[in-house]
Amino acid sequence: AVDEAAVVGVPNDLTGQEIVAVVRLKPGARADRPALEAFCRERFAPANRPSAVLVADAFPLGTTGKILKRELRAWAGARLSSI
Repeated sequence: AVDEAAVVGVPNDLTGQEIVAVVRLKPGARADRPALEAFCRERFAPANRPSAVLVADAFPLGTTGKILKRELRAWAGARLSSI
């Protein structure tokens, strides 16, 4: 169901930084956060596992088509603080 994924580190008061995966789903695909987080739990070692998986409609892209990680990090941090 995942078309594209990016991983960023967002600030965390307790640990300094936490790993967050942001995914964009394929058109028409459906997946919820618990299912995506369970997928990561099954396949990644605890040290490499994202603490959260967020679903985005689109990634912020630069003029060359690369994902703008700074903007994605800010977006993910704002989403996590509202959860």
